[in-house]
Amino acid sequence: MLILTGDLHNAFAVRIAPNVWEFMTGPIHSSCHPIATAGDPPLGGWFNSEGRKVNIRYVAGFPNEIHYSRLHNKYCGVVRVNNLSVSKDGSGRVIHRRAYDAPQVIVQFYDGHSGELVYAEAVSAADARKPPD
Repeated sequence: MLILTGDLHNAFAVRIAPNVWEFMTGPIHSSCHPIATAGDPPLGGWFNSEGRKVNIRYVAGFPNEIHYSRLHNKYCGVVRVNNLSVSKDGSGRVIHRRAYDAPQVIVQFYDGHSGELVYAEAVSAADARKPPD
């Protein structure tokens, strides 16, 4: 399960449970807030979020001492689902399509000023499956 939330004035990628992810993003036109305003989580690793241990994978991570006016916004700009393998011939014509056994979602975060990719997380349906015996 992927939960997409916004208007937090910061950007996060958090694994809440083995099959539950939350991706948070701030408004595209507003700077991110210092990290203390979000409970002062680590920039990565385990965090006690109001009694629930979650795995922080990405935080925009602005230090508390930097003034808001100097902070860049980070936003989740692309959520891409890879669920189809396409084969093409030499001229680029599609000759075969096949669904992946385990589709994948890629969530990408970008710098709101430069457009530069700053973080990406891939979540695969294979991660939710039980390994074969």
